[in-house]
Amino acid sequence: MEITFVTTNEDKLRSFRRTLEASGVSVHHVELELAEPQVSSIPEIATHKAQQAYEMLRTPLVVQDTGFFMDAMPGFPGAFVKFVQNTLGVPGLLTLAHGKARTCRFEECLVYHDGTELHTFSTSVEGTLAEEARGKYKDDPTKLWSIFIAEGHTATLSELSENELRAWRATRPPNWAARFGEWYVARPLNTVPFERLQIGDRVISNLKNPGKITGLIPHDDNTVIMEWVNNPQPSHVYHCLADKVRYVGH
Repeated sequence: MEITFVTTNEDKLRSFRRTLEASGVSVHHVELELAEPQVSSIPEIATHKAQQAYEMLRTPLVVQDTGFFMDAMPGFPGAFVKFVQNTLGVPGLLTLAHGKARTCRFEECLVYHDGTELHTFSTSVEGTLAEEARGKYKDDPTKLWSIFIAEGHTATLSELSENELRAWRATRPPNWAARFGEWYVARPLNTVPFERLQIGDRVISNLKNPGKITGLIPHDDNTVIMEWVNNPQPSHVYHCLADKVRYVGH
Protein backbone atom coordinates (compact mmCIF):
# COMPACT_ATOMS: atom_id res chain seq x y z
CA MET A 1 0.00 0.00 0.00
CA GLU A 2 1.37 3.40 -1.01
CA ILE A 3 0.57 7.10 -0.71
CA THR A 4 2.13 10.07 -2.47
CA PHE A 5 3.42 12.79 -0.13
CA VAL A 6 4.03 16.17 -1.76
CA THR A 7 6.58 18.18 0.20
CA THR A 8 9.87 20.03 -0.15
CA ASN A 9 10.68 19.46 3.54
CA GLU A 10 13.01 16.50 4.11
CA ASP A 11 12.33 16.50 7.87
CA LYS A 12 8.57 16.17 7.31
CA LEU A 13 9.20 13.40 4.80
CA ARG A 14 11.44 11.48 7.18
CA SER A 15 8.96 11.80 10.05
CA PHE A 16 5.99 10.83 7.85
CA ARG A 17 7.76 7.74 6.52
CA ARG A 18 8.76 6.67 10.02
CA THR A 19 5.18 6.93 11.26
CA LEU A 20 3.51 5.25 8.27
CA GLU A 21 5.89 2.30 8.32
CA ALA A 22 4.05 1.16 11.46
CA SER A 23 0.82 1.03 9.42
CA GLY A 24 2.41 -0.87 6.52
CA VAL A 25 2.15 2.09 4.15
CA SER A 26 5.05 3.10 1.90
CA VAL A 27 5.52 6.75 0.99
CA HIS A 28 6.16 7.93 -2.57
CA HIS A 29 7.80 11.36 -2.39
CA VAL A 30 7.13 14.10 -4.93
CA GLU A 31 8.86 17.45 -4.51
CA LEU A 32 6.77 20.35 -5.80
CA GLU A 33 6.80 24.06 -5.04
CA LEU A 34 3.17 24.95 -4.37
CA ALA A 35 1.67 28.43 -4.15
CA GLU A 36 0.55 29.29 -0.64
CA PRO A 37 -2.56 31.45 -0.17
CA GLN A 38 -2.09 34.45 2.10
CA VAL A 39 -4.50 33.32 4.81
CA SER A 40 -4.01 32.43 8.46
CA SER A 41 -5.96 29.16 8.57
CA ILE A 42 -3.59 26.17 8.41
CA PRO A 43 -6.33 23.73 7.20
CA GLU A 44 -7.30 26.21 4.48
CA ILE A 45 -3.71 26.52 3.30
CA ALA A 46 -3.17 22.74 3.31
CA THR A 47 -6.42 22.15 1.42
CA HIS A 48 -5.51 24.73 -1.23
CA LYS A 49 -2.08 23.15 -1.71
CA ALA A 50 -3.54 19.62 -1.90
CA GLN A 51 -5.92 20.77 -4.65
CA GLN A 52 -3.01 22.35 -6.55
CA ALA A 53 -0.92 19.22 -6.23
CA TYR A 54 -3.75 16.96 -7.39
CA GLU A 55 -4.33 19.10 -10.49
CA MET A 56 -0.67 18.58 -11.35
CA LEU A 57 -0.24 14.89 -10.48
CA ARG A 58 -3.73 13.37 -10.82
CA THR A 59 -3.06 10.70 -8.22
CA PRO A 60 -4.22 10.27 -4.58
CA LEU A 61 -1.87 12.31 -2.39
CA VAL A 62 -1.34 14.14 0.87
CA VAL A 63 0.02 17.59 1.70
CA GLN A 64 0.93 18.86 5.17
CA ASP A 65 1.28 22.34 6.61
CA THR A 66 2.26 23.66 10.04
CA GLY A 67 1.81 27.00 11.78
CA PHE A 68 3.11 28.45 15.04
CA PHE A 69 0.88 30.67 17.18
CA MET A 70 1.82 32.86 20.16
CA ASP A 71 -0.90 34.09 22.50
CA ALA A 72 1.23 37.19 23.07
CA MET A 73 0.28 38.21 19.53
CA PRO A 74 -2.88 36.34 18.46
CA GLY A 75 -2.57 34.79 15.02
CA PHE A 76 1.16 35.51 14.77
CA PRO A 77 3.32 34.26 13.15
CA GLY A 78 0.80 31.60 12.14
CA ALA A 79 1.44 30.19 8.69
CA PHE A 80 4.25 32.69 7.99
CA VAL A 81 6.81 30.92 10.14
CA LYS A 82 9.45 30.62 7.43
CA PHE A 83 9.25 34.30 6.51
CA VAL A 84 9.38 35.42 10.16
CA GLN A 85 12.33 33.13 10.93
CA ASN A 86 14.21 34.56 7.93
CA THR A 87 13.49 38.17 8.95
CA LEU A 88 12.94 38.57 12.70
CA GLY A 89 14.52 35.26 13.63
CA VAL A 90 14.01 33.49 16.95
CA PRO A 91 15.46 36.42 18.99
CA GLY A 92 12.98 38.78 17.34
CA LEU A 93 10.03 36.55 18.25
CA LEU A 94 11.16 36.44 21.87
CA THR A 95 11.49 40.23 21.92
CA LEU A 96 7.91 40.62 20.67
CA ALA A 97 6.66 38.28 23.41
CA HIS A 98 8.63 39.95 26.23
CA GLY A 99 6.39 40.74 29.18
CA LYS A 100 3.38 39.14 27.53
CA ALA A 101 1.63 35.76 27.61
CA ARG A 102 4.06 32.86 27.12
CA THR A 103 1.56 30.24 25.94
CA CYS A 104 1.92 29.09 22.35
CA ARG A 105 1.21 26.13 20.09
CA PHE A 106 2.06 24.37 16.86
CA GLU A 107 -0.97 23.74 14.67
CA GLU A 108 -0.49 20.94 12.13
CA CYS A 109 -2.76 19.81 9.32
CA LEU A 110 -2.51 17.05 6.71
CA VAL A 111 -4.96 16.93 3.79
CA TYR A 112 -5.67 13.86 1.64
CA HIS A 113 -7.05 14.41 -1.87
CA ASP A 114 -7.97 11.69 -4.37
CA GLY A 115 -9.82 13.77 -6.94
CA THR A 116 -13.19 13.15 -5.37
CA GLU A 117 -12.77 13.37 -1.62
CA LEU A 118 -10.82 15.60 0.75
CA HIS A 119 -9.98 14.39 4.25
CA THR A 120 -8.33 16.60 6.88
CA PHE A 121 -6.23 15.48 9.86
CA SER A 122 -5.37 18.26 12.31
CA THR A 123 -3.49 18.30 15.60
CA SER A 124 -2.33 20.97 18.04
CA VAL A 125 0.77 20.82 20.26
CA GLU A 126 0.45 23.12 23.27
CA GLY A 127 3.36 24.66 25.16
CA THR A 128 5.05 27.81 26.42
CA LEU A 129 7.85 30.05 25.17
CA ALA A 130 11.24 29.81 26.82
CA GLU A 131 12.94 33.04 27.88
CA GLU A 132 15.82 32.30 25.52
CA ALA A 133 16.81 29.77 22.88
CA ARG A 134 18.13 26.59 24.47
CA GLY A 135 19.50 23.31 23.13
CA LYS A 136 20.44 22.08 19.71
CA TYR A 137 18.95 18.73 18.72
CA LYS A 138 20.41 17.48 15.43
CA ASP A 139 17.06 16.57 13.81
CA ASP A 140 15.11 19.69 14.78
CA PRO A 141 12.53 20.31 12.03
CA THR A 142 12.45 24.02 12.96
CA LYS A 143 14.51 26.51 14.97
CA LEU A 144 11.37 27.16 17.01
CA TRP A 145 12.04 23.93 18.88
CA SER A 146 14.79 25.83 20.70
CA ILE A 147 12.19 28.12 22.35
CA PHE A 148 9.21 25.74 22.62
CA ILE A 149 8.57 23.98 25.93
CA ALA A 150 5.90 21.30 25.54
CA GLU A 151 3.22 20.94 28.19
CA GLY A 152 4.48 18.95 31.17
CA HIS A 153 8.14 19.73 30.48
CA THR A 154 10.67 22.31 31.62
CA ALA A 155 13.18 21.79 28.79
CA THR A 156 12.75 22.96 25.21
CA LEU A 157 12.22 20.31 22.54
CA SER A 158 15.76 21.05 21.32
CA GLU A 159 17.14 20.16 24.75
CA LEU A 160 15.46 16.75 24.85
CA SER A 161 17.52 13.72 23.94
CA GLU A 162 16.34 11.32 21.23
CA ASN A 163 15.02 8.94 23.89
CA GLU A 164 13.24 11.78 25.71
CA LEU A 165 11.64 12.93 22.46
CA ARG A 166 10.49 9.38 21.74
CA ALA A 167 8.97 9.16 25.22
CA TRP A 168 7.26 12.54 24.77
CA ARG A 169 5.73 11.49 21.46
CA ALA A 170 4.48 8.24 23.04
CA THR A 171 2.51 10.18 25.66
CA ARG A 172 0.80 12.44 23.11
CA PRO A 173 -2.45 11.64 21.31
CA PRO A 174 -1.84 10.34 17.75
CA ASN A 175 -0.52 13.12 15.54
CA TRP A 176 -1.63 13.98 12.01
CA ALA A 177 0.57 11.29 10.44
CA ALA A 178 -0.53 8.50 12.79
CA ARG A 179 -4.21 9.43 12.44
CA PHE A 180 -3.89 9.47 8.66
CA GLY A 181 -2.15 6.07 8.63
CA GLU A 182 -4.91 4.48 10.70
CA TRP A 183 -7.60 5.94 8.46
CA TYR A 184 -5.81 5.16 5.18
CA VAL A 185 -5.38 1.47 5.97
CA ALA A 186 -9.01 1.09 7.12
CA ARG A 187 -10.67 3.25 4.44
CA PRO A 188 -13.21 1.70 2.02
CA LEU A 189 -11.44 0.93 -1.23
CA ASN A 190 -14.35 2.22 -3.27
CA THR A 191 -13.25 5.77 -2.46
CA VAL A 192 -10.36 5.55 -4.96
CA PRO A 193 -11.39 6.95 -8.38
CA PHE A 194 -9.29 6.49 -11.51
CA GLU A 195 -9.29 6.66 -15.25
CA ARG A 196 -6.29 4.44 -15.82
CA LEU A 197 -4.47 1.78 -13.85
CA GLN A 198 -0.79 0.92 -13.66
CA ILE A 199 -0.02 -2.72 -12.84
CA GLY A 200 3.72 -3.15 -12.63
CA ASP A 201 5.03 -1.86 -15.96
CA ARG A 202 1.69 -2.34 -17.67
CA VAL A 203 -0.66 0.63 -17.95
CA ILE A 204 -4.35 0.15 -18.69
CA SER A 205 -5.52 3.49 -20.01
CA ASN A 206 -8.12 5.16 -22.20
CA LEU A 207 -10.97 3.66 -20.21
CA LYS A 208 -14.24 4.76 -21.79
CA ASN A 209 -16.06 4.71 -18.47
CA PRO A 210 -13.76 5.54 -15.56
CA GLY A 211 -15.00 3.91 -12.38
CA LYS A 212 -14.07 3.11 -8.81
CA ILE A 213 -12.27 0.25 -7.13
CA THR A 214 -14.81 -2.10 -5.57
CA GLY A 215 -12.49 -4.69 -4.13
CA LEU A 216 -8.97 -6.01 -3.69
CA ILE A 217 -9.43 -9.68 -2.89
CA PRO A 218 -6.42 -11.70 -1.61
CA HIS A 219 -5.69 -14.53 -4.05
CA ASP A 220 -2.44 -15.95 -2.70
CA ASP A 221 0.73 -14.63 -1.05
CA ASN A 222 1.74 -12.61 -4.10
CA THR A 223 -1.39 -11.66 -6.00
CA VAL A 224 -4.80 -10.13 -5.54
CA ILE A 225 -7.91 -10.04 -7.66
CA MET A 226 -8.66 -6.41 -8.42
CA GLU A 227 -12.23 -5.61 -9.39
CA TRP A 228 -13.76 -2.35 -10.43
CA VAL A 229 -17.07 -1.19 -11.80
CA ASN A 230 -17.38 1.34 -14.62
CA ASN A 231 -21.07 1.74 -15.28
CA PRO A 232 -22.87 0.93 -17.45
CA GLN A 233 -20.29 -1.68 -18.45
CA PRO A 234 -19.98 -4.94 -16.48
CA SER A 235 -17.38 -5.38 -13.78
CA HIS A 236 -13.83 -6.15 -14.82
CA VAL A 237 -11.47 -8.41 -12.90
CA TYR A 238 -7.67 -8.43 -13.10
CA HIS A 239 -5.08 -10.60 -11.39
CA CYS A 240 -1.98 -8.61 -10.50
CA LEU A 241 0.95 -8.47 -8.11
CA ALA A 242 -0.33 -7.14 -4.82
CA ASP A 243 2.50 -4.62 -4.40
CA LYS A 244 2.55 -3.47 -8.03
CA VAL A 245 -0.86 -1.82 -8.28
CA ARG A 246 -1.02 1.94 -8.62
CA TYR A 247 -4.19 3.95 -9.16
CA VAL A 248 -3.98 7.07 -11.27
CA GLY A 249 -6.80 9.53 -10.56
CA HIS A 250 -9.09 11.08 -13.12
